Amino acid sequence: MSLPPPARGPRGPARVKSQDPLRENLLELFARSFQRAEKHERGSGFKVYRWASSMYYRLCGEQWAHTTIFPATTELAKKFVTETGLQVTNVHAFVQHALMANSWASTWTGPILELEKDRFRLYVKGLGLEHLRAAIKAGKGVILAHSHTVFSQIAWRLFEHEGIPEGMTLWQWTWDRPREQLEDPKIRAMEGAKEIFLATRALRDGGIVHVLADGKRGGEKVAVNFCNRRRVFQPTFGELALGGKTPCAVLPVDVVLSIDGQVLVEIGPPLEMGDGIADRNERVERLVLSYVSHLARRWSSHAGNLPWGQMMRHLDSPPPVP
Repeated sequence: MSLPPPARGPRGPARVKSQDPLRENLLELFARSFQRAEKHERGSGFKVYRWASSMYYRLCGEQWAHTTIFPATTELAKKFVTETGLQVTNVHAFVQHALMANSWASTWTGPILELEKDRFRLYVKGLGLEHLRAAIKAGKGVILAHSHTVFSQIAWRLFEHEGIPEGMTLWQWTWDRPREQLEDPKIRAMEGAKEIFLATRALRDGGIVHVLADGKRGGEKVAVNFCNRRRVFQPTFGELALGGKTPCAVLPVDVVLSIDGQVLVEIGPPLEMGDGIADRNERVERLVLSYVSHLARRWSSHAGNLPWGQMMRHLDSPPPVP
């Protein structure tokens, strides 16, 4: 029985891909049991899910599994902890969580997205929704600054079930385009300008704009030392937030997989925007750095939720500037 494909388009970036089809066969077996349990008795699938997540988490902590099932990704996770300088007190637990989160997301993103509202809430919990509702009520526009995590796509579905307007997503046009279009400067300029125009109008009308704020796509860049590497961050969201007559709120969004399989969508309070600074460019940079500080804190506590590709890209970044 094949699993339904996850929703795409405005529902967030592409889901995590499996790096080992044979290993994923086990997870597919769990997912099939989940579907059959739900069909046999509505609600019994949750028991399957919790049991399977508990068993799989234990598997990801076994040393023999690290060397025989997850050898490459185990080494990547250890290298990531060592070279980023994260204050991880238990490296083994970090590796266990990273192995669990990445492979679990590759199979379970689709089924969770397909759940009806009442069932969805058993698997996904929203934290800090009051921050978002207050920002929407203020009517000044809201930018949701997401970060790349294995279950990041789940946030879009949570908002839908909570009755929160869908909004638009920056760089959405890149998700399904072939590489030659992504690298074409004319197409990038045209599509980028179109999105910025639509985002500006949406914020002016009190709407929501989503952005993967830790991504590398964009124009001008803010370069900072970040987790023992020299990283660039795009100031586009800051320019949008401060571009109108009245600044709009920028709220960070993080999606975390708990060790029991529950997905937590955490919305933080508005980021600091440099109130009192007269120069607009300085305020934009202050806002970007406020997000970077938030991301550093999240990496210190939940970096195991990073996709493998994000870990590799960070390690491939140049060394920090003294």
